[in-house]
Amino acid sequence: MRACEACVELNSAPSSWPPHPNLALFGAGFFGVLAHSVMIRDQYKCMTCGHWMYRYTSDGDPAAKWRLDRQSDSTAEQTA
Repeated sequence: MRACEACVELNSAPSSWPPHPNLALFGAGFFGVLAHSVMIRDQYKCMTCGHWMYRYTSDGDPAAKWRLDRQSDSTAEQTA
């Protein structure tokens, strides 16, 4: 399945942009040991197209950007 227009538009945008209305927060990603862990991203699932979106913090890679997980496209093609 292809990413919806809202996800494509949000991809590579600054992380200060809010999530689009159909993104549901699923969790957060951390790096490091518990005592010194750093949050690097929030993980969202699009309820329209099913793609994962990642909202990276300034400690993430890419720093302070939204990223669309394009692997969802290739997975859908393999199962079709």
